[in-house]
Amino acid sequence: KERSAETLYVVGGLYGNLAALSEIERMAAEEDLPTTIVFNGDFNFFNADSDDFMQVNETIREKYVATAGNIEMEISSESKGSGGD
Repeated sequence: KERSAETLYVVGGLYGNLAALSEIERMAAEEDLPTTIVFNGDFNFFNADSDDFMQVNETIREKYVATAGNIEMEISSESKGSGGD
């Protein structure tokens, strides 16, 4: 799907950091032009707490564009082995 943006933030490796997510949203809100935020994967990992995990995923899926990174692919995989299996 083709998209366009006035201001584009590409965020990689959020790794479940809610403080960083909040800061990214704050920065985008201060832009003069409408801002599109794209998460290019790996927005989970250090958020071992299930509430944090849900908050990160719900926020990103409801508000932003995202692609799956290695971590999201591993989480969604039916395989229970490591990425090298």
